[in-house]
Amino acid sequence: MSTDIPASLPQIIDVTDFCKNGDAPQAALWQGFTRRVNRIWRWNRKEVFRWNGRYSWGSASGTATVNRWRFRCHTGPMAKQFAVMAMVAMDDTKVAVDPNVKVTFTAVGAGVDGSAGFFFGESPSTATVVDAVPGIAIMTSYVTCTADETYEVVWQDKDGSRLVGGCIWEVSKFGSPQNGYLRSGYTIGSPIYDSKREALLEAATNYWNRGAAHLFNWCVDLGASPRTRSGTSSLNLIDDSSSTVSSATPGLVVDLTYCNTLSQAEVPVVFAVYASKDATGTRDGIIVVKNSSGTVLLTVTVPVSSAAGWYTTTGTLPASEAKYDIQSSIPTGGGGGAGPLSVGAVSLYQYLA
Repeated sequence: MSTDIPASLPQIIDVTDFCKNGDAPQAALWQGFTRRVNRIWRWNRKEVFRWNGRYSWGSASGTATVNRWRFRCHTGPMAKQFAVMAMVAMDDTKVAVDPNVKVTFTAVGAGVDGSAGFFFGESPSTATVVDAVPGIAIMTSYVTCTADETYEVVWQDKDGSRLVGGCIWEVSKFGSPQNGYLRSGYTIGSPIYDSKREALLEAATNYWNRGAAHLFNWCVDLGASPRTRSGTSSLNLIDDSSSTVSSATPGLVVDLTYCNTLSQAEVPVVFAVYASKDATGTRDGIIVVKNSSGTVLLTVTVPVSSAAGWYTTTGTLPASEAKYDIQSSIPTGGGGGAGPLSVGAVSLYQYLA
């Protein structure tokens, strides 16, 4: 039995075309189901990161390796590679020897690690550096990944390299039964066995739970300069000043319409924060997601004396379009002083374990 993966999006299935009450479903109906699931698997190139830098970074990195951006994501059931696109500008110090950008992928579970390197930008001492083509290069590299795996990713630049922009998305496995795609070559009148129905329903459910959209990333532009909090006031993480939620405060707009299931009124998500909390006092730091009414929907706690790393929580968000604000603070209570809470990055993505 063959595997059929349409190149274009098929029309919506009208079950009345293939099945009537009291009759068994026709093979054509089941073939239509499998073709559509296969297409989602093969061509759903989920974007997990996009960020913009600035041209003034060259002299800041020098010959050292500098951490720029971070994020956390979960790969879909059919992911084979990360496609990594970097926009890099020429060194403007005119002393760089080997300017380069590196993106490192670390699997949280038993998956494979990987990295991508981009080498560009050495400027002769007599050259005039222009922040435009041909002084800018856009390069793409592919990094092998493990399907259905959580990854922690960091962007770095070195030796005067200027990381101007970056984008990362998933690339699916080649479409064949050996890679787990569904066989769809049903002939007219052929029986539809329970095993075929089970395979289709398990595949669709697994992709719904583990392959849904990445929703949001935020990070500081320099890893060594995170957002810090020492007081009890909860402040907006993006503008570093707003204490209340309004339509004017910076946040994330997420459209989760139709992303829930019949059994779930809301959409399951993972909220991940890269942060640390020093040993001063006994009060933990928190990072929260608030809706437009100021209600806290998700909370990540960073305990006292916590080293820099990823801290996560799971929860749900409404199946609708809405704006959310991200705030951080060191709440009152517990006694003792309150040392700094440092936050470097935030990621939010759909996922159901």
